[in-house]
Amino acid sequence: MILHLALFTWTGDVTADDVAGLTADLHAMADQLDPIEQYACGPNLGITPSTADFVVAAAVRDEDGLRAYLTHPLHQAVQERWLTRMTAARSAAQLPMPFTVVRDAR
Repeated sequence: MILHLALFTWTGDVTADDVAGLTADLHAMADQLDPIEQYACGPNLGITPSTADFVVAAAVRDEDGLRAYLTHPLHQAVQERWLTRMTAARSAAQLPMPFTVVRDAR
């Protein structure tokens, strides 16, 4: 599996209603897309310093699943409805899953 992370920084005019609408549409989209195994999204908790206002984490089966998710019409519709207007900056990365836990031998 692959974990796809997308971090968004909002433009100055994004409202709480925008974020709530985006979040609802993203969850509705994720529920309908077969390649998605696990999905989470929402405002950055802000525990550590970051320029990201919002985070999407999507676990997909493989690279083909990631491509299918990113190019799916439902994903494109969410981008057009919300993200094009709301996004000042975006960063994305992918990691293999499951994660490897490394513990030092103390």
